[in-house]
Amino acid sequence: MLGTPKRVPFVETASTTFWDEGYKNRWKVINEVLAESNNAANPTFTAILPPNICGPGKIPLDTKGGRSIMVHRALSEGKEAILPEGAEVLIGPCDAEDIARSFYLAVVKPHRAAGQIFNVGSVYALTASEFVETYARIYGVKIPVRRVPWSEFATNVVPDPGSRYHFEAHMCPDISKLRLLLGYEPRHTPEQTMWRAVNWMREQRLL
Repeated sequence: MLGTPKRVPFVETASTTFWDEGYKNRWKVINEVLAESNNAANPTFTAILPPNICGPGKIPLDTKGGRSIMVHRALSEGKEAILPEGAEVLIGPCDAEDIARSFYLAVVKPHRAAGQIFNVGSVYALTASEFVETYARIYGVKIPVRRVPWSEFATNVVPDPGSRYHFEAHMCPDISKLRLLLGYEPRHTPEQTMWRAVNWMREQRLL
C-alpha cells in the first residue's frame, strides 16, 4: 500500500512513487477518509497496512514474487532460484495471525486507534538471499542462486510488474507506532511464518 519507501524501515507516510495506479488511489482514499473522521460527526477510522501476508491458509510468497505451487515444488526439489544483481531487497513476510491481532487491538483500544494509520509487520525483514536460504532450510535441500542483470530479470524471469515489485522495493515496515499506542508485539518471525505456511501446504497436500 505504501509504494516505494522513502526510508527503511518505512513509516506511515505517503511514499514517493507507486508501481500501480490502484495503490496510489487507495492511499488517496485512506487519507481522505482519515481527514473526514477527524470530524466528531463522522465514524471513527483506523487504517492498518500489512506487508507480505504469510502463514497457514495462504500459499506463501515464492522466489518469483508470486504464490505458485509449481515454483514451491521446484524449490522443494532444489531447483535454482534466480535473483537480480545489485543491492539486496528486503522482504517482510508477516504472519496472518499477527496481522489479525493488530486489528483486534484496534477494536479493543478504539480511543488509541481512532484516526490513526498503523503499519503492521514482523520484527525484521529478510534479504532476498536470506529468503531463499530460509526455503532451503524448510525444504531440506540446497537451492542454488543465480544472479542475472535487472533487465534480464524484469524481461525474462519475472515480467509481471506486481510480482517483480517484491524484488524492487523494500518491504520492511516500522511498527513502533503500533507497539507504542496499541501494545502490539509480533509472535512470529519471518522464518517461523514461512515454516508455518509450508507446513500448511504439506497438510493440504499441495506439495
